[in-house]
Amino acid sequence: IICVADAARLSNEFTCGKHLLEPCEDEDSLDSLLMQQLEFCNTVILNKAETVNENEKNEIKAVIHKLCKDAGIIEASFGQVNLEELLNTHNFDYEKAQNNEGAALEYGISTFVWQTRKPLDLKKFTNLLNNYPNVIRTKGYVWFDNQPDSAYLFEQAGKLNSLTEDSLWIASAPKQDQMDLLKANPQLAQNWDEEYGDRINQLVFIGKNMNEEQIKRQFNDCLA
Repeated sequence: IICVADAARLSNEFTCGKHLLEPCEDEDSLDSLLMQQLEFCNTVILNKAETVNENEKNEIKAVIHKLCKDAGIIEASFGQVNLEELLNTHNFDYEKAQNNEGAALEYGISTFVWQTRKPLDLKKFTNLLNNYPNVIRTKGYVWFDNQPDSAYLFEQAGKLNSLTEDSLWIASAPKQDQMDLLKANPQLAQNWDEEYGDRINQLVFIGKNMNEEQIKRQFNDCLA
């Protein structure tokens, strides 16, 4: 899977202090799509590589490898790439792409997980989205006290964030169905909470020079 990325735009986005020169809703949607492509691909063509300096280029590569640690990065100008570097490489691993966790890298790029069993307050969470922490990428599941049956998928990439109803918690099922599922899935039973069942808020953050404790505190303040 090959992803083509604009070096100059990646530099502006990932320094976490610059904004796109001409931001618009459509471009934001492309930002989100690009993040997902970087997470899944195994080869990145870093186009317009000549438009950034070496330090910026290294930072961009650090971000790419945090999103997908095994991705090969090919620098290019005007999209000119040797086809031998792209075709018949046989280096895409679907399972690895699905389960990639990234690795600790330089340039201040790091990742952490925030999780809690307690539900979020939707109004508090919405207010946080209007003043979101300075991070590159957030993804995971959350739930709210006023909708305890639903698991929501939350995603953030750059300036774009989305909250989508994804599925129902097993804890919302009839008791007999819960018992049958727990019996059939030992790992589920092991992680089952007596009060909340399988309900959990679990978000993964990727960013540069993040204040982990402050970000966790901001999300804890959104609990119901």
